[in-house]
Amino acid sequence: MAYLIECVVTMPKLFVNDVGRLRSGWRLLIFTLPFLFLTTVWAIVVQQARVLTNASGWHIPRRDFVFESIFRTGLLVIAIGLGYVCARALEELPWRSLGLRARQFWKAGRVGGAVAAPDAHRSARAVDQERHHAGDE
Repeated sequence: MAYLIECVVTMPKLFVNDVGRLRSGWRLLIFTLPFLFLTTVWAIVVQQARVLTNASGWHIPRRDFVFESIFRTGLLVIAIGLGYVCARALEELPWRSLGLRARQFWKAGRVGGAVAAPDAHRSARAVDQERHHAGDE
């Protein structure tokens, strides 16, 4: 009988930690399931829009790029929106906890990326050309 009482007492610790917040695994599940559902719905919506534009004969320049951009922008909006809702509801955190605020070091990071990107691109092309020439032998 004492064992049953002990189980009942420790059972809430399965869901809530010592601070009184929902455990991280449950928070992850609460974020992941709606995220998967919403992204699936968004993928269906974008795909149907693509099919309808094809069927109607609308000419959209760079159609693949346009619909891929729309889809990826939607994914970003869903992730940020759901992240905010979870942060606010589950952890009582403000918007800035998502890390979307511009900081001073962002400018330096963009400059560094702009300087490094051409070198990385040249290196990738050189490797690709080397592979291409190696296949000819």
